[in-house]
Amino acid sequence: MRILALVPARGNSQRISGKNLRQLGSKPLVVWPIDAAKDVPEVCDILVSTDDPRIADVARSAGALVPWLRPTELATNTAPLCRRHDTRSTGMKQRMALWTAC
Repeated sequence: MRILALVPARGNSQRISGKNLRQLGSKPLVVWPIDAAKDVPEVCDILVSTDDPRIADVARSAGALVPWLRPTELATNTAPLCRRHDTRSTGMKQRMALWTAC
């Protein structure tokens, strides 16, 4: 089995400013779940979803993929963690679900 690990890391926390970049022990908070995912043999890739370029840089340095920055409208306190998109109407031969806004 191959698993894609998703790490949501919003840049602008309401309660603790910049919390994903704050040091927790020896490393920034966002690096802890990345390192934990590296220890799972079934995880093939680790993707960080963030709206903050600084978090993206730290995540990439820790070995995660950050292929894009999350749009501002998907980085609010009310944005859903994940939204399902059914691809049946896109003409794809295989039926699959894409998850965005994580």
